Amino acid sequence: MGNGGYALAVDRAEFVQALKDIAKFKRQGGGFVRFSYADGELAFAMPNVTLRVTAQGTWPTEVTMAGGWVKPMARVPPAADPVPVTYDGRRVMIGTTVIPAVRARP
Repeated sequence: MGNGGYALAVDRAEFVQALKDIAKFKRQGGGFVRFSYADGELAFAMPNVTLRVTAQGTWPTEVTMAGGWVKPMARVPPAADPVPVTYDGRRVMIGTTVIPAVRARP
């Protein structure tokens, strides 16, 4: 698979709404976003807020990245539906956007 089992297909409408919502919370602080996956939902977590969107695939453990991509992507979201989200061990790819990231230690 090449991505170590980190590959999700995320509902675009829910993803776009979550981006808009998280961009609002980002103004209140929090320089990072954590992605985790359980029970068919991708969770976006920042200090004091967690939002969940419907997704399918595998995401074995939490991945953390800087949150600077949230506001620009909320303004111009990925066109694909579902939105592909993958992690290759160094970067999260959301559509064609690449974000440096690290995974949580088991």
